[in-house]
Amino acid sequence: VLVSMRGDQWQTGLPIDFGGNDLVVALDGSGGEILWRWKVPNSTVYNFLGSVVDDPPSLLLSTSEGRPYRVRLCDGATLWEGPLPEGPPGYGASFSNGGLVVAPNGWAYVTSNVQWQDAKEGVLSAYKVETGELMWSRQQTSLTANAPSVGTLGSMDRLSVVIGVGAAPGLPLPPLLSLPDGAGGSGGAPVALLSQLVAFDAATGEPTGWQYTPQPHRKAFAEGDSFPDHICLPDTWSNGAIDGAGTYYVGHMSGNMFSIRDANGDGIIDEAAGEVSKYYGGGG
Repeated sequence: VLVSMRGDQWQTGLPIDFGGNDLVVALDGSGGEILWRWKVPNSTVYNFLGSVVDDPPSLLLSTSEGRPYRVRLCDGATLWEGPLPEGPPGYGASFSNGGLVVAPNGWAYVTSNVQWQDAKEGVLSAYKVETGELMWSRQQTSLTANAPSVGTLGSMDRLSVVIGVGAAPGLPLPPLLSLPDGAGGSGGAPVALLSQLVAFDAATGEPTGWQYTPQPHRKAFAEGDSFPDHICLPDTWSNGAIDGAGTYYVGHMSGNMFSIRDANGDGIIDEAAGEVSKYYGGGG
């Protein structure tokens, strides 16, 4: 059993405490005894999402800055440390609530963010599971907002990587400071939190053309959040899942659960043709 936690001597090299944990602990599945502890080097894990692989049995994970690691299961030894994500010149690794997933092609895919002054961008990167070698890295137009999902979409045979990007919802305001829905944007402009789902070819990192953009979210905070008793602070997108038929399922800050499938096999999502459905679940 693998869990992440914050150690007694918790500290991070990040300039701001975004929360997260700095230890991964392995427990015996039968009796619960601690087998080993692995200290996250100079960073944290956030929304911990580990993947277990063979040859040898190991844990793969990424830090909150997007650096991937492979840790041996039998003793917690670090087998490799991958490079940080690549951003535009001058950009450095920044906090992300993304994560790492392992695909059947022997590669691991990581979402992360980079920053230069006030400018922030997302990054999707691919690494070899065996060695940690960076295979490709693709900059995004907005912050990455969930872990990658890997699978075949619709009737396509090729392996695709789907990620969510977009502006993150903020904290709900106290009632006396609250504004009507749609108000409170920068400089008095209406609130319009933009987001998008995008698919990439797993082998090359090139966009496939499969994408979906929901209506802008017209609140500065997520659906259902309220001050002071119900503050969930969800991400823009939940982690998604691709089923055996190639349908992608994901939750959104608007309180909607989306089901998206390229039914006609043209590689493009057409909402008017019924390739997008949603269920409003409200605030969690």
